[in-house]
Amino acid sequence: ASRCPAPVKGQRPGARLAHPMAAAATLMMLRRRALLAPLAPARSARLGPNQLPTCGPAPLAARPSVRPADRCAAWAMRGLSSIADSEPSEGSTPEQGTRPRVSKRRMKKHGFELAPISVALVGRPNVGKSTFFNRLVRKKEAIVSSVPGTTRDRKEGKAQLGEIEFTLTDTGGFEDLIRGSKSPTELLAPEHGSDLVRAMHFQVRQAVEKADVVMLIVDAKEGISTADIELARWVRRHRNNAVSSLNSDLLEQAQAQIAEHTGLEEEFGKDGLILVANKAEGKGDAFDGDSDDHLWSLFMQECYSIGWGNPVPISAEHNHGLGDIHNALLPFAIAKASEFGASTFKDTMPKLRVPVDEEDKTALISPVITMAIIGRPNVGKSTMLNKIVGEERCIAGPVPGLTRDAVHIEWEYEGRNLRLVDTAGIRRRTKLFGGTSSAMARAASVGKGTNLSPIAVRKNDAKLEDLSIVNSLRALDRSQVVAVVIDAIAQDGDLDASGPLTRHDLSIISRVLDEGRGLVIVANKCDLADDDWETFYKSNLEEYIRYHLEESIPMAKGVPIVTTSALTNAGVSEVVPTVIDVFDRWRSRIPTAKLNAWLAEAQTLHPPPASRGAVYRKGRTASGPLRIKYATQASTRPPTFVLFVNRTNPKPDVIPEDYQRYLLNSLREKFGLAGLPLRISIRGNVGKKHRNA
Repeated sequence: ASRCPAPVKGQRPGARLAHPMAAAATLMMLRRRALLAPLAPARSARLGPNQLPTCGPAPLAARPSVRPADRCAAWAMRGLSSIADSEPSEGSTPEQGTRPRVSKRRMKKHGFELAPISVALVGRPNVGKSTFFNRLVRKKEAIVSSVPGTTRDRKEGKAQLGEIEFTLTDTGGFEDLIRGSKSPTELLAPEHGSDLVRAMHFQVRQAVEKADVVMLIVDAKEGISTADIELARWVRRHRNNAVSSLNSDLLEQAQAQIAEHTGLEEEFGKDGLILVANKAEGKGDAFDGDSDDHLWSLFMQECYSIGWGNPVPISAEHNHGLGDIHNALLPFAIAKASEFGASTFKDTMPKLRVPVDEEDKTALISPVITMAIIGRPNVGKSTMLNKIVGEERCIAGPVPGLTRDAVHIEWEYEGRNLRLVDTAGIRRRTKLFGGTSSAMARAASVGKGTNLSPIAVRKNDAKLEDLSIVNSLRALDRSQVVAVVIDAIAQDGDLDASGPLTRHDLSIISRVLDEGRGLVIVANKCDLADDDWETFYKSNLEEYIRYHLEESIPMAKGVPIVTTSALTNAGVSEVVPTVIDVFDRWRSRIPTAKLNAWLAEAQTLHPPPASRGAVYRKGRTASGPLRIKYATQASTRPPTFVLFVNRTNPKPDVIPEDYQRYLLNSLREKFGLAGLPLRISIRGNVGKKHRNA
């Protein structure tokens, strides 16, 4: 149909539909009228002055105001464009026809053999890299803010588009400091200076050199700037040292096969470089093929100065353009599969079933240990993680507040798979507005002539730090074993520190145990001790920390403590083996026979109080003395035990708290569960004699 139908009879102009079912019925009626419109040209000619043709919106200068009912009719008519398969309708003229709408905008089905690839996102600050990262990994992993320079570390995540699986790397905003185009007062983080920017450059370079595909994100609203051109040259220069680079001949063969079997002939990227234009929803014909707005064509002319081919239009905020991203990555996945010797088509690859032994099967299903490194700011968490993995994986420095996102790192240690998580420092809520980072940022912005006011800097810094703390606590909840890093020596400049164990350290440890996670205490910065402290305090550091820890938190009895110095790499090698040992004990299961043998021995040495939960009839006890009949382990991670007593519908306090603590301590000592959070659940189990008591 070439015209929109009239509004629904009886509907007031501009009225909204009150119920979803009514909206669906109206939409079906509009589509039915649209299908019958060519048979009744006289009816289709009766249009109101505010109704729109289906060939596309009017130009901006002559676009009339549209009522909601007419807009609903236009949407219904646009849905019929796929029925006609992009063919001009009856009565239309060549001037009214437009380019086909459905072509490369959808993920094409194919039968190619694909291999996982790695993709890196680079770009200047505040172009939407973190938003695009969260959209692809389908989680809110990266912190998103309108403040430029929010992302600093290199963050990785698993993503999938259609059948393409890839590892996505998010990087910080690139700011050109090497060429001298920026002064230290105009950098992303004035409180840290140029050292932070150089560290971010190193992380971006590592991501570019290790990735199979590099996506340069540009802002379609602002257009191509000189910073984008300089970054494109910088990326192309460092791609020459790429560890993983695909063969250009294989890419050309893959592109030819895609064009032959799917009809996609447009090439988005070459040499592993793809230009992505984010925030393209404001460019008229970027997504809508029927639009007469040629802003996207003008923007494409600007993109030719970069030399990366045609840009891929997306809108990470509104979830537009992912089909084009899939089609742009498809030749790289095919080329990598061909490079590894895999067949081009899945049907030609025979599927063999190889028998697997039981030992190999248990090795294949070995769980991944998620270890989160938690602590106060500036205690050495990032430095310790870099020493563990043996590379500069996270940005570390002497100034607090460098880490913002929770950085996940896949790592292997002696055949065990680990997922290490570096988190931002957790400060108390009262310290968010008065910390060292806010004060230095405020002084730098006021004293050196930036455009930010002191109040704006203070609010932005506190908001980002609050988001960082939320991410750190989320990482704690998702982890299995938590390494709480404490400062063994009180620092003069640290407002939160007053000794090896502060009140805030104890609150973090208490939260870890309440969540049921495995716990390891890491006492860092032992290298800062002087001679007097060496003779008086350091020799008994572990006993000192354990004494104050158990006095404040009785549940933390037997928690392993590791003394380290991340700066000199002393004692760091003991952290991961201790974490693995805690994880193995945290997921262990005790046989029921051994558990009941221990229970009988524990009740013999110290019987439970006899009168707890008793039922009295005529002055005599009708249920007998309290007795724990048997026990079993209900679950692991953390170990949870169920005790059955001779009481009907027992309350949780039928066994006193002190006796439960006695059972837990005896259980830890008997089965080697020291330092683990244990759970006890109580259920009633009476015999036939007292069933009706």
